[in-house]
Amino acid sequence: HQHAGVGHCRTIYDVGFFYYTGELEDGVKIIDIDYEKAFRFFERAYKLNHRQATYHLSRMYYYGHYVTKDKDKALVLLKKAADAGCSIAKDTLSQIIIKKPEV
Repeated sequence: HQHAGVGHCRTIYDVGFFYYTGELEDGVKIIDIDYEKAFRFFERAYKLNHRQATYHLSRMYYYGHYVTKDKDKALVLLKKAADAGCSIAKDTLSQIIIKKPEV
């Protein structure tokens, strides 16, 4: 049953990714971008501790895609994704830390 849960979570994330980008992971355009639907699927996967969904939610808050732009919330989510082992979140967080002295 544990594997079914992981697969289900991945499927929820994948649907969110499709709506967020309008593309399959290989760049093939499949649907129109729909940030509202993407947010709903990413949020569901986030609640199931999916690290990439957490990363994409952070992007949505950072850029204000469907949600009100909130860089503080974006940073909290980015840190959660990085702590969970999301490599792109770790890379993004390290870039932010390097740039921080400008602030």
